[in-house]
Amino acid sequence: MTIAAPTVTLTDVVAPFVATMSPDDPVVDVRPADASDPAEVLRAGADLIGTQRPPAPFRSRPLAVLPVWAYVRADHPWAARRSVTLSELVVQPLVLLPPHFTAREAVDAAVGAAGASYASVVEAANGTVAQALAASGRGVAVVSDDPRHDLVPLAVDPADA
Repeated sequence: MTIAAPTVTLTDVVAPFVATMSPDDPVVDVRPADASDPAEVLRAGADLIGTQRPPAPFRSRPLAVLPVWAYVRADHPWAARRSVTLSELVVQPLVLLPPHFTAREAVDAAVGAAGASYASVVEAANGTVAQALAASGRGVAVVSDDPRHDLVPLAVDPADA
């Protein structure tokens, strides 16, 4: 079985799943699918985990809803909170991933649906670097990665969008 998924999904979801498998289960191979066309990945023989539904004749099934987090430093005014609304978030300096990452696609779609725009954005190459930039005071990191650098995770609530 070949699973193609965004790198963070391979690291945080697929790898822990593979670790629970037994020697009698199928052998799993993985492929990073960041910035990949879902139809091309499927035609190449991989099962795809991602945020976009593939075109016909391919079928899809929802497996899980994975959150996008806003990571702030412990001294940030929001650090005692559990969540932040999209409208609060977009007016902050943000550290975002490049547009082809699934977490960025999800945030961009919600911001667009709300008719909003970002006040200030710094782009980071990946979620770990985005969190490092947030830890250094550059802004709020918006990623789907697990927490690093002693940052506080806040669920991004798009309900106001």
